[in-house]
Amino acid sequence: TEVKAGAAGAEQLAADIEDAMTALQFQDAVNQQLDHAGIALREARDALESGDDSRTGQLLGRLRARATMQSERQILNQVAVQDPAPAGDSAPGSIELF
Repeated sequence: TEVKAGAAGAEQLAADIEDAMTALQFQDAVNQQLDHAGIALREARDALESGDDSRTGQLLGRLRARATMQSERQILNQVAVQDPAPAGDSAPGSIELF
């Protein structure tokens, strides 16, 4: 009947809105990661061009402090094996939210 058709349409609309919101959240997370990567690359370029080795260590420290996502912290920890992050940064079962 018309009521069932209306209810089905409303359910489909709600599902479509939920899908759109999920896509927007994913897009926002990707944009944040790209922004962070762009900043990090510019800073790395500047540090390398300066020829000052101490700037490299300072750069890694700043990047680690700004890392907001677990995946960013893991990459920085791999780059700076000689200066690992605190143990809590890569705790098993941690959840990355965006």
